[in-house]
Amino acid sequence: MDSDKSKRRFILEFDEPPAFLFVSGGGHSGDETIYIQGQKVQHWTDLQLNAGVDDVTTYKIGYIAVKSRENEVKREGV
Repeated sequence: MDSDKSKRRFILEFDEPPAFLFVSGGGHSGDETIYIQGQKVQHWTDLQLNAGVDDVTTYKIGYIAVKSRENEVKREGV
């Protein structure tokens, strides 16, 4: 791979966060990123996307059930 090409950056700018953005990083599993309302989606497992020129874009997304330590509720006496 040409080292000049590997150091290039590609930037998209929006006036407002897009409702839905899917980025494929090169076709390798795990290189995909999803943003919904400007927020990066974490722990997703699968995506079904339906879009058409004259249709509303719809999607179904699957998640992994995870427990975040920052969202734990501290219980006294336990």
